[in-house]
Amino acid sequence: MNKYIISIGINCSELTREIIEVLKKFKKETNLKISFHPNSNGDVEKFIKDINELLKVNVVDIVGGCCGTDFNHIKILKKTLEKF
Repeated sequence: MNKYIISIGINCSELTREIIEVLKKFKKETNLKISFHPNSNGDVEKFIKDINELLKVNVVDIVGGCCGTDFNHIKILKKTLEKF
């Protein structure tokens, strides 16, 4: 493994069962940090629901947002992460 690579993940995507399985495989087969940065398309509730789902199954170490994510999403994400 390259010593300069610290994480691997998926960006700019909708959360699907297939993506959860890929993230689980990443988590199982590497010691790198796993990230997911979903599209929110402006829907804060779905964005937070998707992040919560990933946190509950413990497959991500780094989360954020991509297309459609704004300050409000990140503010609510911060509050969500403080609960974990």
